[in-house]
Amino acid sequence: GTVQFQSYDGHTFPYENETFDVLFFQESYSFHTPNQCEIAQEFFRVLKPGARLIGLDWMAAAGLTEEEYRYWIGPINLAWEASTGTPEGIARCLRRAGFERVNFKDTAILGGIPRNLRPRNQFVELSKKNSNDLATFLEKYNTIQGQLSIDSFSDLHRHLYALEAMSLAIANEMYWEGFVIAHVPSN
Repeated sequence: GTVQFQSYDGHTFPYENETFDVLFFQESYSFHTPNQCEIAQEFFRVLKPGARLIGLDWMAAAGLTEEEYRYWIGPINLAWEASTGTPEGIARCLRRAGFERVNFKDTAILGGIPRNLRPRNQFVELSKKNSNDLATFLEKYNTIQGQLSIDSFSDLHRHLYALEAMSLAIANEMYWEGFVIAHVPSN
């Protein structure tokens, strides 16, 4: 088979109804799509009956309160100019669009896969006690038990701020990368 890349207007996929057996996305739905419910309808429209939607994306931890979301995820959204989704919000959009059996799997299930075959980790390692990254963070912030202040944001250092905010949220289990799997009902 062949692979073809095609851009679209951010609202309507340039494909006919029921075109695909599988649709895969990576780090493009939860994080970079402000109109998630609209795009969920497009996912559903272009998939054939019995098809699957599979994605790998970053999202806020399940069950965060609005205050926790603002505190932990707000700095990430600010730095990336994004709108990070939640498992509950994504599931709601997918189910409204018609998907069934919507599931999420934390990438922690990759534990049995050799490290060299896993997706590359771009974040600082804060979970290992002897990590150089941990020592640097502790020297810089004196703790890893909190999030960066939005007041400390600088457009000049946007990328570093974003990665550090994401690293802190990950270390505190408020942000995770996971698989999204949903099914189109068979006719």
